Amino acid sequence: MRYAFFGRDTHHVDLQRHLLLANALGHEVISDLSVLDHASAAKLLFSDSCDTKTLLKIKRAQQNGKISKVSVIILELFNVDFQAWREELTFLLKSEARSNWKAILYFLLVVPLKIRLIQGILSFGSTEAIIPSQLRVNYLKTRLSQNIVYTVLRNKPILKQFQVKVPIDFESQTEQVKEIVAGGNFIFIGGRINVETEFFTVCAFASQNNLKVLAATGQFDMMQRSVIKFPGLIISLGKISNEFVMYLSSRCLAGLCLYHNATSNQRLSASSKFFEFMLINKTIIASDNPGMLAEVQHSTEPLVIPINKLTEGMKIERTEALINEEYSFENEIEDYKIN
Repeated sequence: MRYAFFGRDTHHVDLQRHLLLANALGHEVISDLSVLDHASAAKLLFSDSCDTKTLLKIKRAQQNGKISKVSVIILELFNVDFQAWREELTFLLKSEARSNWKAILYFLLVVPLKIRLIQGILSFGSTEAIIPSQLRVNYLKTRLSQNIVYTVLRNKPILKQFQVKVPIDFESQTEQVKEIVAGGNFIFIGGRINVETEFFTVCAFASQNNLKVLAATGQFDMMQRSVIKFPGLIISLGKISNEFVMYLSSRCLAGLCLYHNATSNQRLSASSKFFEFMLINKTIIASDNPGMLAEVQHSTEPLVIPINKLTEGMKIERTEALINEEYSFENEIEDYKIN
């Protein structure tokens, strides 16, 4: 018997990837772990987004022989390793998130328990850890049980959901936004801006080269500072639909991916947005981040420009938005099944 269980707090994009994987591997997705009460030597696929109560149930079922093998999708290093947790906590306490005491308390009190439970599950019997990068695998191999089998499964975009078309919410945008998008002379970032200083560096480059910057993020305080610092340059779109993000990704001159190196969690893995730009063959302006740069060492397509290599007058070549299935999650699953 093969089962898959994913927590209610799983991000919807991650959940779609998890469901695709479960289906490809022939795992029945269950919503109630009580199914395991009547199981014997079952195989279970789950992720680190499960809460502590769920993890405790899985651990008990494992110890009682109800589960013969577990495969754990580990999206966050700080959910499975104490050093990564300490780094993340230190970073949170120094960032704007420090005012969110609910999140801080969760990180202080709940995450350490999750780490112990997941480590305990992985150290018992036949276990597999599914990790989004080889760099993270190398890191965990020196820190967790030697009996774990590691598999790399990158968080690439789902091809069947990546449809480049004009979204419904584009029509409600201002004429200025429509004109900028039509011209295509803009740098686009969708999602969290992790390094403000690097964002300012890119904005300065854009200003010097008559480019606009379109940002779709919920970081309103940062956007306010940025708009004041670079008047007339940045168009802050706030949070927009995934369809709108895909459309802007296909229309931009270059995509922007910012990852800091202050924590192992960000230092050792590329962002999902990075793979989205690769999927549609777009030039990427990226942080000097080992996790992202490791993904393009074997390829020059698409072009990746580290932020510290940006120079005034540098010309960014426009690339046509062509779908490259190599960078899809469906392709990742096929490679996973083969290996």
